Amino acid sequence: MIKAIKVQVKILEPDKERKTAILKAIQDVQYQERRALNKCMSFLYADAQEKLMGKELGIELPKDTERFGKSLRGYLYDICLTEMKDAGSGVTSATSNKALNQFKTDKSKGLLKGESTLSTFKRGTPIFLPQASGVELRYEFGKYKIGFSFFNRPKATELGLKNGRIFFEIIKPDGNIKSTLNRIIIGEYGLSECSFTKNRDGKYMASIAFKMEAQAHEGTNILGVDIGIHNAVAIAVYDPKTNGFKHISFKESLIRGGIIEAFRTQMQKRRWEYGVATKLSKGGKGYKKRNAKLLALRNKEKNFRDTYNHKVSRYVVNMAVKHGCNLIQMEDLSGNEFNKDKFLKNWPYYDLQNKIAYKAAEHGIAVAKINPAYTSRRCSCCGNINMEIDNTSIHEWKCPVCGKKHNRDINAAMNIAIPDIENIINHQLELTAKSA
Repeated sequence: MIKAIKVQVKILEPDKERKTAILKAIQDVQYQERRALNKCMSFLYADAQEKLMGKELGIELPKDTERFGKSLRGYLYDICLTEMKDAGSGVTSATSNKALNQFKTDKSKGLLKGESTLSTFKRGTPIFLPQASGVELRYEFGKYKIGFSFFNRPKATELGLKNGRIFFEIIKPDGNIKSTLNRIIIGEYGLSECSFTKNRDGKYMASIAFKMEAQAHEGTNILGVDIGIHNAVAIAVYDPKTNGFKHISFKESLIRGGIIEAFRTQMQKRRWEYGVATKLSKGGKGYKKRNAKLLALRNKEKNFRDTYNHKVSRYVVNMAVKHGCNLIQMEDLSGNEFNKDKFLKNWPYYDLQNKIAYKAAEHGIAVAKINPAYTSRRCSCCGNINMEIDNTSIHEWKCPVCGKKHNRDINAAMNIAIPDIENIINHQLELTAKSA
């Protein structure tokens, strides 16, 4: 499996003028790449439309090799080569491959049927660097360094780069990132495609992809995961062998959501304070300072969310391993009621689910998403669907049929953990409708 880590880097070049020239050249390559990507996407779309029209009219078009004198992939490479006059061959090849892969993704989403739009690459699109193009990772004098080859030979010579490679220092890697970097350096993990960009805050970021073997995992249980507001995450374990739930302590079952609410309140208060101060001041140094504080909140929120999601996802996967689960079932939250809450609409719950998915894959645990409809209202004990439970502020309720008392989120997690729960709920709703 392939994973990636994102790190902040700074160029290792003591000469200021040369440093400025190199960074400017990198930005030029990034701009050239973006132009090439969009040109390739436009060409692929026009080519696909032509082929589709020919098929509808019963006209058989010549093969790509006859039309272009080479394969479609080769023709895309030529487009990129024309646009990317300063880029090395590896970067150029990665760019053409990226365009082709993205177009295939667009087609799978119904592009040619008018169900989606053609992707466009905007400012900030990273430079894609295949490992074969000269990516090198080192640990020297207590620092982690990564080298990239962005340029072709003429441009590298112009910049005074002997082998064309530029090294950057990885800034303040945490313990997990250090562990991953060490494993790449000693060869335990294989270095894969990387990318490099300058973000909107002016920081240089590198994404380092690596290959690793998934751990073998044995187990038959299913872990159900419910994401909520009052409780950030609730989990439950279903045992298909006994057709029942495995006992988990109440403390283990929940990750309280209070930290999210507290953080939201804190950010809203600071945003309001800085916003008022900015409005009262017009121009001058003070204005820039207060505006900088307002902008800094964005990074603080982003870092908090990322760190929090890493901790929660690691806990969820550890619980799956601990309780012998070979499958994690989660809600498909697209179009869900979460979107009604502004904070949770902005909260990257999809990022949390993605982090759970790739951490689970490390242990050979599969992940599936199910429709969460009625999972909070269905009694996990007797199966009755309680239509009275419609208010999300109700955290505990009692089943009117069997009398079982439920924590709303844990009950939802228990239902989510049940195999084929969607069909079970639909069947129950049909029976209820017939008896009404």
